[in-house]
Amino acid sequence: MTHFKQITLIFLMLLAGCKKENTTVAQPMTSAGVQLKFLDEYVLPNNITVNGTLVGGLSGIDFKNGTYYIACDDAENPRFYKADINIVSDKITDVNITEVVTIENTDEHLDLESILFDTTSLKVLLASEGSINGGKDPLLIS
Repeated sequence: MTHFKQITLIFLMLLAGCKKENTTVAQPMTSAGVQLKFLDEYVLPNNITVNGTLVGGLSGIDFKNGTYYIACDDAENPRFYKADINIVSDKITDVNITEVVTIENTDEHLDLESILFDTTSLKVLLASEGSINGGKDPLLIS
């Protein structure tokens, strides 16, 4: 048998051994019964301070037990706020930042993007996007 015939035979055997498996294509996740509805927009004044900290850089929000938790996207001074937001007839009538909670930033680069109040642990969970240029990975903290 020539070298070409041997290679062709091996190729055909390998090809015959490859069969298409019945695989199920993952379906997109659906949020049955969940709908989002735009209520209103509320612009905070530029000069609000809470406990000497200028309010700004709001990025993520969660709600639990009558309190809104709002992440601040400021890597120089990582923090989140607690707030009361009054909504009447689908309109935001007032936003009152009641507390600022600063996070001791040790060696981590905390560029907060998201916040969640965990009802199981009763703790606030924060997500940081990290820093590609600074070599810091994204992380979750509580």
